[in-house]
Amino acid sequence: MLNIKQKAKVSAAIYGCAGLELTAAEQAFFAAKKPLGFILFKRNIDTPEQVRALINALKAAAGHPDVLILVDQEGGRVQRFKAPHWPSYPPAAAYEAVANSPFEQREYVRMGAQLMAHDLRALGVNVDCAPVLDVPQAGTHDVVGDRAYGLTAETVAVMGRAAAEGFLAGGVLPVIKHAPGHGRAQVDSHHELPVVKARRDELEKV
Repeated sequence: MLNIKQKAKVSAAIYGCAGLELTAAEQAFFAAKKPLGFILFKRNIDTPEQVRALINALKAAAGHPDVLILVDQEGGRVQRFKAPHWPSYPPAAAYEAVANSPFEQREYVRMGAQLMAHDLRALGVNVDCAPVLDVPQAGTHDVVGDRAYGLTAETVAVMGRAAAEGFLAGGVLPVIKHAPGHGRAQVDSHHELPVVKARRDELEKV
């Protein structure tokens, strides 16, 4: 764990890098900034050996023992680690389709998250930007779509908790998203700025 002096030197920021390996300029920049952590994207991922080497280089550049390594690994459309080197996991909505009961669905979700966590831990990733806790609304953009665990706040809350428990059991910290909610957005926030005009009482219900 970081002591008080070390914490003062670490910048409260998550950084990314440009490619499959760190450049000399990136190494120097990260050594000076001492980031709290890093996030990996598709551009940073090739083989398991390459990913582990990159993560080791990122940790060394950060220069402190508690470096966070993040990734978006939900399953389905949002899965940075893919075949042929890693298993393909289903989207969140698929668990409801194959389960015979809410209890069974919850166990499938927990197990799926724990399996993903084991994949991540083997690489050195210790934080997953999942689960998605959005509740899709009629007529909104499909950017969430099958990434949601259900169409009601109750279902999403139960399944989201199960996913978080699965990640934690596998040794990976979960990051719930998206707050206050992408399920009401009319556009994809990756391309346009969504504006949600729902009243506060509506947001508190869903």
